[in-house]
Amino acid sequence: MRDDTIDRWQLTFRRQLILTEQKDVFDYWQELRRGRPMPSRADVEPQHLKRHLPTILLFNVAGDGDLSVRLAGTGIRDVLDEEITGKSLSEIDFGQYRDYWMSAHARVVSEKRPAQGVAPVTWREKGNLFVFWLRLPLSADGDNVNMILGYDLYLAAAKVDALSKQKKLAGARA
Repeated sequence: MRDDTIDRWQLTFRRQLILTEQKDVFDYWQELRRGRPMPSRADVEPQHLKRHLPTILLFNVAGDGDLSVRLAGTGIRDVLDEEITGKSLSEIDFGQYRDYWMSAHARVVSEKRPAQGVAPVTWREKGNLFVFWLRLPLSADGDNVNMILGYDLYLAAAKVDALSKQKKLAGARA
């Protein structure tokens, strides 16, 4: 994606994305905006996200701000050992990271902007995993977030450590 096709905030956000897969999903969302604050669900064509589908999520946003998982890819189910499609976000056991996840999603809705981060997956007794997550707002009316497109990529701690060292080395050379 050319830097001049997105505004400064979006460019800064994109540069913070660590993984190529995150950038791919973000770039697709960015293309769908077509100058609007955010695209709609109707704009999203799953075949364009084919290689990312196993860890794609769609969240419905209710009028009161409550979120439910409309769709969670099979890769999500495989990692969590649980089907979360159809569940309210408040029904999912995030353990000590509950507030983290609730506020991350609420921020996407209130700010009408993407959010991203990295978090350990400790609540599922999978302490050797980290999730690199991305949340992208969608709007049916062009103004209010009524859905969120999510992308989660799970990596083993050893791979995260190696990636961290690689990024530090690359940053030191810049």
